[in-house]
Amino acid sequence: MQHSPMRLLDFGECPYLPDRRWHSLALHVLEANADDIQGLLFSGFRRLGHLYYTPMCNGCQACISLRIPARTFCPNKNQRQIWKRNQDLQLSVEPSLFHQEKYELYRRYQTRRWDKQQPISAEEFSAIYLEQPGTGMDFVYRLNGQMVGIDFMDVTPAGISSVYFVWDCEPRRSLGIYSVMRALQWCTENGREHLYLGLYVEGNDSMRYKASFHPHQRRYRGGPWMDQPESGWPQ
Repeated sequence: MQHSPMRLLDFGECPYLPDRRWHSLALHVLEANADDIQGLLFSGFRRLGHLYYTPMCNGCQACISLRIPARTFCPNKNQRQIWKRNQDLQLSVEPSLFHQEKYELYRRYQTRRWDKQQPISAEEFSAIYLEQPGTGMDFVYRLNGQMVGIDFMDVTPAGISSVYFVWDCEPRRSLGIYSVMRALQWCTENGREHLYLGLYVEGNDSMRYKASFHPHQRRYRGGPWMDQPESGWPQ
């Protein structure tokens, strides 16, 4: 793997918890093979473009890595209803390449969901979500031919990692939850063990859906991946 020296970066205000700073160990990866990328995922790293990072905040370990074993996932009642509700969607798994339709969907998501009036440019969008040292695939959801969701994925022989998900459809579809189940189905059909969902912060409303998938595994900073203990997750 060809990469820059690892650095501790200050990403500014914490996006998850108030009155905290967000620091991460990060490295810029120029070239990497599938085993290298899998090793980074296994170690709790996330990706933006060629930058891989993992939280390393002083005095705070609230960010927890979370992944779902594809073969043992068992949907609950609500998830089964969401699955049925979205059977009219079409999924295509495509190379991670720029198309204007993808960028326009991203812009609409940022504006409507997060009220960002000036989303990033098309060039920045490509550099952050479509360019990577490994293999990227876009899980694209369409309704009657119109693109309504994209899950930007990193793909290795052992698993897939959701980099970022954007959508633009009726909220009642719960497309984010459906996309996780659809990705897990893809994993079982294509011999991948895990779907990596990135970071989870207990008590953060926007991340609550991640912990609703059972069984799942967590990795606390510096520790191994672990199944839920009988006494419950450590705090």
